[in-house]
Amino acid sequence: MRDRIPLCFCAFTIMALSNAIVPVLPLIGDGAAMQGVHLIRSGAVISAISGLLLLIATGLFWILLFRFIEGLAAGIFIASALAWINEQTDHVSLSGYFMATLNAGLICGLVVTGFLASYFDFGKAGIALFFGMALLGSVLIVLMRTGEVVPRDRNMRLGEPAYTRILRFIREYRWLWLSAIIVTGATGVVTSLYPGFSHEIPQMTAMYISAMNIGTIAAVIIASRFVLPPIPAIRTSAVIIAASVFACYFTPWGFICVGAAAGVVMIAQMAFLSESESHQGTVMGIYTTASYAGMSVLPFIAGLVAENSSYFMAFLFTIFAVLTVPFTIGRCTCKKRTGATSTSTGKQ
Repeated sequence: MRDRIPLCFCAFTIMALSNAIVPVLPLIGDGAAMQGVHLIRSGAVISAISGLLLLIATGLFWILLFRFIEGLAAGIFIASALAWINEQTDHVSLSGYFMATLNAGLICGLVVTGFLASYFDFGKAGIALFFGMALLGSVLIVLMRTGEVVPRDRNMRLGEPAYTRILRFIREYRWLWLSAIIVTGATGVVTSLYPGFSHEIPQMTAMYISAMNIGTIAAVIIASRFVLPPIPAIRTSAVIIAASVFACYFTPWGFICVGAAAGVVMIAQMAFLSESESHQGTVMGIYTTASYAGMSVLPFIAGLVAENSSYFMAFLFTIFAVLTVPFTIGRCTCKKRTGATSTSTGKQ
């Protein structure tokens, strides 16, 4: 655990630092695999530095610039950390811990920062706290070891240009990328649409969103303890997400089910890619990009539907999009690469 704890700790602090600026924006606005360890360290260090810059920034321009830098650093860290995780022999259980701490960081970045801003006469108290934690995490990350890696065929297509490999991966795993875009995007849709049509007070909305993250935390921990066949797990979870999105229109309790089913999908997607591909750095980068794209694009489209039609039609659009996943994900074939192993049970 000496090398697992720093990874999860940094996931927590980076996600918390990423969200720590959100509650006080109005206040401020007014005045990879083994070689990926280096990228993990770079992402962690740059995230900590960007936290310091956010702490001392005063103008909106600088806030946006430093947030952009922090976003780049977080993207570097997450993609390379996921690649590193999928190279480890205990990648199934480790992915559960990582996703759990990542979602816990998202919750704390909002809740703790809001609490500190109201308790202390210092709006950036949360940023200061998570900057300190990110700085500590960066030191711990520097001391990480590469761990016990899964044996893989490292000589496969050595002469293949990087851009050709990326295009090939996009084509070969296009249905899995689609599932990442839609499932992640669906979680973004319910959180972005709910405040508008429910007219709940912000505190209650924050609680519902936190409940979704808590559902994800519980699901990724539980799912990572079992060997779930990736494709059936994604297919079944997508159906549950569709039903849960429909439930969210009538009751906030649907948030928990959306988060839990999405957590199972995340674990299954990572397990699929670990079993199917030797180039974990590349596929995890594409996977992270697809997830962020879904979080940006699907809520935007759903918002347009809501604006030009109704919230109910926006929810129906999201349900229809999610229901395409069970029918398309089966077209992805898990090709176990030479030298790769899928015997990990997810147990330490």
